[in-house]
Amino acid sequence: MKEGLYQYRQLCMQSSVYGSLDKVARYLLNIAQAKAVATFDAAQVELTSTDVSLEEEEMITSDSVMLMATTAEGLRDRTAQETWVPWVKFLWESYRSIIETLKVNSKLEATYHATARAAFSFCLQFRRTSEFRRLCDVLRTHLQNLEKLNIAGTVVSEAKSRRPWEGWSERSIERQLQTKFDQLEAGSELGMWNETFKTMDDINKVFPPNQ
Repeated sequence: MKEGLYQYRQLCMQSSVYGSLDKVARYLLNIAQAKAVATFDAAQVELTSTDVSLEEEEMITSDSVMLMATTAEGLRDRTAQETWVPWVKFLWESYRSIIETLKVNSKLEATYHATARAAFSFCLQFRRTSEFRRLCDVLRTHLQNLEKLNIAGTVVSEAKSRRPWEGWSERSIERQLQTKFDQLEAGSELGMWNETFKTMDDINKVFPPNQ
């Protein structure tokens, strides 16, 4: 999926058709969200916060399968998990792929930030602390890359990278802050205080040196 989005991004940017990539990203998320929520609701799962990643949760050892299959209740639990976990994981991977595809691109930053905020809601809805931590790390790396470009006084040219960033503007700062405040709120609700402290530091870094 990530490679497909990357290739499509290259095609769109060669002809400056940014709106098409935006529509594809939104469509993918709408389909993934609908399927993940539907399968999760059908499974009637009672969630608690977990630091186990979706990749780890999807892996069921043969011993645990045999153990769960010894009772009707265990079999129902395993069947439910096998139904909803793959779709929730697919939704998570969709968020990650879209965020990576749209990074450092002024013309697509609205969708980038909307996707990041939707990913925060995903972590809250499914109580995914491991994924939230990874998401924060990814967004922090992207912000650091923008900082480096700003300090160097350069703007990524479309001809060189096909990921044009036009520099800090009032609108881009506003979007960054909105995302970081949502990140701060999500971290607080998940009880991830270490991430909230890091996010507060990120907020201070959103402002360019000349602001």
